[in-house]
Amino acid sequence: MKEINEINSVSTYIDAVDSLNYSKVPLLFRGPSDSKPDLLPSIARPEFINVALSESELLSTMHKYKSQALKTNSWSLICEAMDEGLPTRLMEWMVNPLVALWLACQPQHNHPAVFVLNANEDRKVDIKTVTATLNKTVVFEMSDITFKRADEQRWCTLHPIMAHLDNEILPLEEELLNSDELIVIRVSKSSCSKILEELVSYGFKLNNDTVNLSILTKSFNKEFHSDFVKKDRQKIIERFSDSMSPTMNDLNQYGKKYHVDFDFD
Repeated sequence: MKEINEINSVSTYIDAVDSLNYSKVPLLFRGPSDSKPDLLPSIARPEFINVALSESELLSTMHKYKSQALKTNSWSLICEAMDEGLPTRLMEWMVNPLVALWLACQPQHNHPAVFVLNANEDRKVDIKTVTATLNKTVVFEMSDITFKRADEQRWCTLHPIMAHLDNEILPLEEELLNSDELIVIRVSKSSCSKILEELVSYGFKLNNDTVNLSILTKSFNKEFHSDFVKKDRQKIIERFSDSMSPTMNDLNQYGKKYHVDFDFD
């Protein structure tokens, strides 16, 4: 796992992200969890003693009550379970780095950080694979499983149950400890308020002290999707803020249109 220490502004964060090369799988971002370890799916948290048994019971129940179309596909069942708020082996990630930064800088986090998954192409899911037989964490875009347009730009990881570890799941930090596929960008705790103020100045909206994700992502789509395809990008960046780094010009990945409804576990 690669560490980048320690960003103290939006521009230094963008510089850090911009320095990362990625494969055909886009860079995926995630803020810290409210409990440690940070990158452990909900079903692997301490309250679930046996992950394999818990998942088997969950899928069996959903298989019984869900529509016929879903019954033959464990991938669809797991995605449905996550969307219904049930504990699963899935973790959802973001393709938008600034949403992850916003979440990382919230005051409840004592050790703010953004985790970046720079997954190799061989981690992309083959949906013919039986979910129970996986031996490494895999990534997929939910729309490839659900075939729903609303699930485009929603990326998840599915984490393997380790038989040699009494059917437990390794936190991704441990699984990829010696891999460059996982990067953690540390954020200066003392700079979090300033970073949030910077983001607000770029058009972020607050709703009762929490981020309004719909408004937030619409703002991203408007600025990053339309402006970053223009030639004279330097002037656009200067219009955002003098402190914004010119290296944002090269963030080609973020010229995409982002999904407006994120669902975080």
